[in-house]
Amino acid sequence: MIPERDQIFGALVEAPEAYERIIAPWKTVPGLDLEAALPVVLNTMYKRLIKPNQLLTNAQVWHELDYLNGANARAGTHFEFVCTRSGTVHGFAIWFETRLFREIGFNTQPGTTDSVYGQIFLPLFHPVKLTEGEKIRAGLHADLVGTDYVWRWELELPASPGREAANFKQSTFQGGRMSPSSLRKRAAEFVPVLSEAGLAERWLFVAMDGKTPLDQIAIKAAEHFPHTFARVEDAFRRAGEISDRYSR
Repeated sequence: MIPERDQIFGALVEAPEAYERIIAPWKTVPGLDLEAALPVVLNTMYKRLIKPNQLLTNAQVWHELDYLNGANARAGTHFEFVCTRSGTVHGFAIWFETRLFREIGFNTQPGTTDSVYGQIFLPLFHPVKLTEGEKIRAGLHADLVGTDYVWRWELELPASPGREAANFKQSTFQGGRMSPSSLRKRAAEFVPVLSEAGLAERWLFVAMDGKTPLDQIAIKAAEHFPHTFARVEDAFRRAGEISDRYSR
């Protein structure tokens, strides 16, 4: 079911616990310096629950998906947030407000329970202190690349007493979602060789010849590819997914 409209909101938040969960594993291993991983994990998006009292700025509409009139899949906006209370900003929070039909809908704003949409946390390279009434220039962008999105977030702050100037430019392109191995396998000159899972997928497509029922396909698939399908039920489930998507 497709809603009529989605509005995506953004705000700056104080989230020390969520931030610490991200960086702690890379800073607390005795005898090992793993801090080279920090730029990777801090260029990654996370699903986290945010409380209303963690908001440091006013919330603003970042993007609107109007499904009735053609939703633009590319989102990009620059903001000027106003700090509503003094505190330390750890990143951006993003959430949805959905209109399903007329006045029927729901939202995932801070303070609501977890859901499929949930809330997204985009951490900064390092926390920064803010003062009530201060104006903060920021940007949020999401660009569809292939079948997935590359997210970018920016924050610019001038120097102030007790604080150096900050100019963060971060992106999931530099994060954990795109590894060197993944990029190598997408290169034009790369020669792919199917893994066993890939061979199993290809076999399932060929086996759907218009004559053989799914249960028989699943039994044979489990026999041919025991490392991919530990049980016949696993092969049947995958065959059913392929059938649902591609069969006539």
